[in-house]
Amino acid sequence: MCGSCVGRRRRLGVHLRKVGIESLAPEIPVRTSEDATPGWTLDQLMAAYPGLDPAMPHPGRSHAPVPGKPDAVYRMGMDADRLATIYLQLADQSCYE
Repeated sequence: MCGSCVGRRRRLGVHLRKVGIESLAPEIPVRTSEDATPGWTLDQLMAAYPGLDPAMPHPGRSHAPVPGKPDAVYRMGMDADRLATIYLQLADQSCYE
């Protein structure tokens, strides 16, 4: 079972399940600890995250590890060859993928 809620003015989407927060989906640009931010090219992402597969787990979305957090990944959404969105989520989330 999971559910979702959004903050005021839809600036942050949150997916919840029994264990707690499953994902954070900000609607404003954010940066990863490697400094990746929307607008980065695929080449920049591949340099920052070696082994990143832009078609996994789904075409146009990829997961990158969060340093020091083995249970978390960055969910990166691509628009053509540019990074469009960054979410923070559990590596084994089951709400929407």
